[in-house]
Amino acid sequence: MKDKETPKVQETSQEALKTENIVLEEYKKKQEEAQKEAKENYNKWLYLYADFENYKKRIVKEKADLIKYGNEVLARELLEVMDSLEKALSHATGSNDLKGFEDGIRLTLKQFGTVLAKFGISSIESMGKKFDPHFHEAVLEKEKENVETGTVIEEHQKGYLYHDRLLRVAKVVVAKKKA
Repeated sequence: MKDKETPKVQETSQEALKTENIVLEEYKKKQEEAQKEAKENYNKWLYLYADFENYKKRIVKEKADLIKYGNEVLARELLEVMDSLEKALSHATGSNDLKGFEDGIRLTLKQFGTVLAKFGISSIESMGKKFDPHFHEAVLEKEKENVETGTVIEEHQKGYLYHDRLLRVAKVVVAKKKA
């Protein structure tokens, strides 16, 4: 009986070996596929990393260009005002028409104010307003009748806002009561 069992055991062992080889081949195929997928993913990552590095460099350059050339439109507009001033000066040279010169300067000043307003720069209205240390710098106090203490009565230098941000405080004279 032992002789009959030995071939069965051998057959079973061979079948087990075949099954084991098949399983091993399947694992090898899966391993190869996983390695191939990992290599593809690594290559994709390398491309994405390179793209991201290029993107960062491009953003830095664009930011530098924006800082460098950000006021280009304002500069063009200001050149128009400069042209007007040059015209006014050339008309005034050799002319005795002071009224015309004054009118030309007023128009140019108005044009300049329009350009500033176009870019969000506005003057702070100070005259007759209550002194506000956020927008005003008191350069002097003067005694003034019929005016409430702390009211702005003179403006030595206009103050300006850039959108909602203070660009420059107004230098003002403030009223005080007579002693």
